[in-house]
Amino acid sequence: MLLLMRNIVNMDADKAMVYTINNGNQGVTLGVLGYDATFSPKLGASFNVGYAMASNKYKTTADKSLGTELNAQVDYKLFPNLTNSIMAAYVVLGDHYKGTGTGITAGSSSMPANPYLVGYMLNYTF
Repeated sequence: MLLLMRNIVNMDADKAMVYTINNGNQGVTLGVLGYDATFSPKLGASFNVGYAMASNKYKTTADKSLGTELNAQVDYKLFPNLTNSIMAAYVVLGDHYKGTGTGITAGSSSMPANPYLVGYMLNYTF
């Protein structure tokens, strides 16, 4: 997962909707389904879908659903130790975030915008 949970590839500048499994003392339940494909010795891709929900209800909301993430990554090996990756992720926010958007009045049922990510990475291993 690139947005719902911490991304293992990011070293020190990562952001996530659920930064730790403690999730503000509410816990998190996460289901992920993924597929890795190898098209050639140099070209591969991965596709994932994940759903996250709080294990316990927050005091401010009646819904546990945090959101559903869809992501994809395409990898191309330039050299045996250098991989070029392009990744994209999109999260459809769950009802947990209802009323936290930019509504004009307090208690508005507006939703914040669904987060997304598009990235490019060169990964050098030694």
